[in-house]
Amino acid sequence: DMPARLLVRPNAPAATCVLADFSDASLRLRAAPDSPLPAMKLHDKVIVEMDFGDAAPTCRLRGLVFRIAPDSCVVKFHHLDKHGQFVPIEKIDVLEIKTALLNRCA
Repeated sequence: DMPARLLVRPNAPAATCVLADFSDASLRLRAAPDSPLPAMKLHDKVIVEMDFGDAAPTCRLRGLVFRIAPDSCVVKFHHLDKHGQFVPIEKIDVLEIKTALLNRCA
């Protein structure tokens, strides 16, 4: 399982989650066994952080909550943190993230 952190509010602590799915435009997070998902609404702006360890630097994606279930949520991501600034995500960025995910699982 790929751990992830979900930030729903700027000054609130991050919730620990598990990355369940990752596609070209969205990702699905499951609640971690010991940590429920924070309260959120459709279209809330959120940040998802993933730490790939030595394979790649920490990835921060910003997007909107697209679906919510009791133990999971889907986030449509639109921006990637590059050098401390969120910029629109490009196809090459998605490919780099997918490569990092594959390398982490190898």
